[in-house]
Amino acid sequence: MKAIFLKFFGRANIPLALVFVVLTFWSQGVWADVSASVSQSPVNNVTLGEKVTYHLQLENIGANAPFPVPVITVTDAQGPLPDDFKMDSGGCSRDNDSFFCDAIGSINTVSFSFTPEKTGKYSFNFEVKCTADNASCLGDTSNPVETIVEEPKQQVSGNIVFNPASYKVNEDVGTAILTLKREKGTDGELIATVNTSTGGNATAGEDYDALTDLKVVFANGEESKNISIVIHQNDTGDEAEETIKV
Repeated sequence: MKAIFLKFFGRANIPLALVFVVLTFWSQGVWADVSASVSQSPVNNVTLGEKVTYHLQLENIGANAPFPVPVITVTDAQGPLPDDFKMDSGGCSRDNDSFFCDAIGSINTVSFSFTPEKTGKYSFNFEVKCTADNASCLGDTSNPVETIVEEPKQQVSGNIVFNPASYKVNEDVGTAILTLKREKGTDGELIATVNTSTGGNATAGEDYDALTDLKVVFANGEESKNISIVIHQNDTGDEAEETIKV
């Protein structure tokens, strides 16, 4: 409660009167409140040496409240923070494991990152409080997030085979379609080189168009590719089967 004293003086020729008026003000506290949520990128488990980013979104949800001035303290339940744990954006200054941020008008996102140098579990907690000069801030928030770091998966590129291993087509088919399959692994890019050889009894240029160093590129995760051989219809009457080796 606050008292204010006002003094009034009478007009000319009117006896002075000293009047004390007491005005009472009830001051009701205006509270600020901060809502905080954290997300991780990438979302799933990460591999050793892969950068991890955490986005901490702070929102001022206090009605008619002053702008809260948050302090973010980051801890790791498994031990000290990694040496390269840092703030990427958000306008906060760091003091040891605490980050002092600017006042939040509405929403502010603070991003942190690090690149793990060992496998295992990291259990970070992002604790949000208010500074002493903004003591009316309600509801400190705790935002834990767990990150699992795994060894990089060993790549298996596999091998490439014809599937099926042999084809039979009529001479008037025009084009023979052959399928190459990638087996026992599809990691990374894999390139096959295809040639028609002289081992068959069909004649290149007369019975078919030869293939010379045809590059067939399998992208990461790709399992099959088709290639084609042009067949010429240039024989008359019945004849023995002709073969092409690829």
